[in-house]
Amino acid sequence: MYLPEEDLYNLHRETADLLAASTRARDTKLAVGLLIGQARIELRLGQLRDAQATLAQLDEILTHSEGVEGETERLLIQTELLYARGRTPQARRTATVALQSSIQKGNPWDIIELFLIVAGDLRGQAPAHVVVTLNTIAHDGNVHFDQRRRAQLAGGSNSGPGSLLSVSSLQAWLQEQLDRL
Repeated sequence: MYLPEEDLYNLHRETADLLAASTRARDTKLAVGLLIGQARIELRLGQLRDAQATLAQLDEILTHSEGVEGETERLLIQTELLYARGRTPQARRTATVALQSSIQKGNPWDIIELFLIVAGDLRGQAPAHVVVTLNTIAHDGNVHFDQRRRAQLAGGSNSGPGSLLSVSSLQAWLQEQLDRL
């Protein structure tokens, strides 16, 4: 989800309004998407308690609804929230589960998202590889704009294009690193 920093408060308000409407309409699929967006916005705004409450709502819907997707996104948000709260051991365990869910789902952007979430933690054990990967993500036109922007902000160089990202290699490397933590 592209989240321009200057619009976060407006997006949060609009998401809450749409969520109320989707609840009235009993549109579970829309509600799940909106809760995912709302939790991400709350994380970006530093509203950790609100993000936790939103995740609880999302978990409730996912637990009681059949055929509604959103588990991988919930795990990614949960991982980010745990890191934000300083609960690194729990975040690492959740990241491992999120990686398996991302692999099952087969969405390459989820693997990239997970890397961006855990990059700060992985810098301690493989700093050079993390920086190279951030640079690669920051310059790969096949990666979502917001992920490229966040990779650059996290330390990816803004000089010259890097090589294209191999998501399968990133996935294997993430698995190896998470197993070591």
